[in-house]
Amino acid sequence: GTLMFFMNKDGDGGRQGRSEQLIILGNQRGRRGAELKCMNEIERKAPGTFSRGLREKTVDTKGFDTERMAIKEEEVSYVIGKEASTHKKLEKAAGAILQFIGRFAFIAGNLRERKNCRDYICWLLAQLRGAVTIPDVSRRDDCTEVHIPVNCKGWVT
Repeated sequence: GTLMFFMNKDGDGGRQGRSEQLIILGNQRGRRGAELKCMNEIERKAPGTFSRGLREKTVDTKGFDTERMAIKEEEVSYVIGKEASTHKKLEKAAGAILQFIGRFAFIAGNLRERKNCRDYICWLLAQLRGAVTIPDVSRRDDCTEVHIPVNCKGWVT
């Protein structure tokens, strides 16, 4: 969990400027998740506040870090899903923090969590264009292959 509140910086005497200082307390993962959630809420109410001029960003840091993945405008709602159901599934399956700011997916976590989240988003979007093939399924420890009879395919989501 985290604790957030607005604060004054030393020496500013509470002057009102163009922005407020929000402090987020807690562990690194919690702080980043809360920061991204705040950015998401602000971006929804004032589009472009954080997303204007953004580009994709990938990092190979093994430890905790954040990446950005551009999603086509027309695909964002598909990746988020009804009542954010797909978003929550992606986040939980990957073990990463996933937050959408404009048309960018911000993915925070360790290297493996970030890579898995990216893979899952790419595979999800690939489904829109047809059947998906996941290379080297047998070498991955984050998935299980289940053979479903063709006539039963519609019963499984």
